[in-house]
Amino acid sequence: MMRTVDVIGIVMDDHGTKEINTKTGAIRKVRGFTIVDDSKVDDLDHNTAVGIDINIWGDNVDQIKLEEKEVVALKRCRTNDYRGSIRLNASEEDGIYHRGELKVIKDCFRIYNWFKKVTSNLYNF
Repeated sequence: MMRTVDVIGIVMDDHGTKEINTKTGAIRKVRGFTIVDDSKVDDLDHNTAVGIDINIWGDNVDQIKLEEKEVVALKRCRTNDYRGSIRLNASEEDGIYHRGELKVIKDCFRIYNWFKKVTSNLYNF
């Protein structure tokens, strides 16, 4: 059974865009990145941050302006177990919110303030 979730987190690693040959023989664009949030983090300095990989599928995913260390929110991500690890999949139509679009989402401020606090000694944020 496929489930969907809404997520908010900090972009930690942008894996870039690539083209994938699907099982049906179609070629689709996918952009991957990793996000973290404050749900299970002890200390980013000791690499204990828990993140999740997200793939966004669509023809224009390379035009999405995501930057590392910024807050992002995604709606209707589908859960997937890929080679033993859980990851999320979304399409560009599902709802990807970042930068100015996040001002109305209360949890974005909480995540941003958490990240700023735990990384204040690691990054010039």
